[in-house]
Amino acid sequence: NGIKVLLSLLSVKMPITDADQIRALACKALVGLSRSSTVRQIISKLPLFSSCQIQQLMKEPVLQDKRSEHVKFCKYAAELIERVSGKPLLIGTDVSLARLQKADVVAQSRISFPEKELLLLIRNHLISKGLGETATILTKEADLPM
Repeated sequence: NGIKVLLSLLSVKMPITDADQIRALACKALVGLSRSSTVRQIISKLPLFSSCQIQQLMKEPVLQDKRSEHVKFCKYAAELIERVSGKPLLIGTDVSLARLQKADVVAQSRISFPEKELLLLIRNHLISKGLGETATILTKEADLPM
């Protein structure tokens, strides 16, 4: 039953703010359990692995703000796949180590920008899409230079 519970936690989507962390912790626990050959055999027969569902879960985080938690989940999921399949993941697969490291850097990077620049960018976009009246209103309300 413990394995079933942990596997069900990998697909959890609620509570949305904690879903990525729950997935990471459940996967970490499964990695620990997968040291046992019996557990590896059980896991390998389940749809999560036989139907490549775990790879689908690794593609995107539940919540974009929790990308760092998703990176942890991907790391543990990759380790679990390697243990269960008995083969290392191929470099060309979606979940290569380099991709995980890049995703981790992106997740930890905070981007800041001047608010006026962002509003100017939005105004220019509105103009390019033919929304001149909306752009004019934004220019007035945000006190942007013409």
